[in-house]
Amino acid sequence: MLVHKTFLIRKLFIKYFFISLVFIALSLVLTSCKTKEGCGMDERVHVKLDKKGRKKSKNKSGLFPKKVNKRIRSGK
Repeated sequence: MLVHKTFLIRKLFIKYFFISLVFIALSLVLTSCKTKEGCGMDERVHVKLDKKGRKKSKNKSGLFPKKVNKRIRSGK
């Protein structure tokens, strides 16, 4: 009886090991970047800069008042 239980446990372990291995392999392959195109997520995340290298858009979060935002943008 003991041999039968260890055989079942070993069989289940092997089954779930291969299922998890396939899942990990697929997750690594499907999230990779395309060849010669780069990652799409990286291109969407970039901040647009003006000629001087500062952020082009204003702060939209409303975290700071307008005076503080002007001071931050001017660098003082």
